[in-house]
Amino acid sequence: MKKLLGMLGTITILGSAMSTVIAASPYPYFKKLNKEYTVTKIAGIEKAISSMAIDSQNNVYYGASNGLVYKLKNNEVIVSTINGIENNSRIESIIIDTNDNVYFATSTGGYKLNNNETIITKIAGIEDYVWLALIDNSNNVYFVSNNDGIYKLINNKAEKIPKIIGKILTFIVDKNNNKFYWILNKGIFLLKNGENNSIKICGIKGGYGFLTFVDNDNNIYIGAKKKDGYSLYVIKNNENWGTKIKNINTQVRSIATDNNNNIYIGTDNKGAFSLSTIELTKEKPRAKQINELKTNTGINAIAVDSQNNVYFGGGYDFGFYIIENNKKIKINEINNPVFFIISNQNKIYVSTIYEGYIIE
Repeated sequence: MKKLLGMLGTITILGSAMSTVIAASPYPYFKKLNKEYTVTKIAGIEKAISSMAIDSQNNVYYGASNGLVYKLKNNEVIVSTINGIENNSRIESIIIDTNDNVYFATSTGGYKLNNNETIITKIAGIEDYVWLALIDNSNNVYFVSNNDGIYKLINNKAEKIPKIIGKILTFIVDKNNNKFYWILNKGIFLLKNGENNSIKICGIKGGYGFLTFVDNDNNIYIGAKKKDGYSLYVIKNNENWGTKIKNINTQVRSIATDNNNNIYIGTDNKGAFSLSTIELTKEKPRAKQINELKTNTGINAIAVDSQNNVYFGGGYDFGFYIIENNKKIKINEINNPVFFIISNQNKIYVSTIYEGYIIE
């Protein structure tokens, strides 16, 4: 048996594939058939968490809604704080380059924390609200404006990418450094790596795009909203048109892929779906609902570990689940809505609004 470490002390738990309570206790006990979990509650988080990322040294960064940054060093359970972002800034997004430099997209511009430094500095050239930071395979960093266009970081200064004009609703860079972006009321466009002019992606209907994702085979997934509802599309590798994924007619909140490129989809009010690699090859791919993971409060986050165990985090009536070898395990120690999950080596980092956990 392993230990559950929490702010109120240490108790012993036995993992299980079922969420059955097996003893009278102020804490839930549960059994698991082939593995035990340690759930550790992280100390020191006091502000609402709005973003999360991990570097190559297994240090975890949490961005808060008031401009505060928490850092959880590897193998520690208490966060430290990092200063430098303007007070009351909302940290919308965090990304980390291959040199472990950390970049923050916030309501007051873009910021950078150099590796091994302790003070965050503001990036020149961005004076507006940026809601997303991304990095490509060549270590180029991008910031998406909440008002107009996309910035690229060049020699530590942000510059607008020419000819991308308008309010950007979603943005992603594929494994070949091709850029996909959705302009409000105009649709989704592709700017191929090394080219200056974008082309419009055909076959995707809707005036509003949200949530993009790239899988292991370089397929792009994008949600679209139109007057009669929501849809999910896939732009397959080397194609310039979108294919609608059937059976998804609600807003998508989260997507992840396993090592075999099976896709897991979390929705706003219909629970979780899966899309197999074989199904994706069909002309009209259809997602399959995971009946054990139905919920009407949304699945906000999904992650997959190196063993293809899948982790799902959702609202109050859902909580946090692990699917391992087709067994559904509820982690009762996490009972607030989950918004972020990161899988890294043998640890899973989970974040609610005001709490952080480590599962191993």
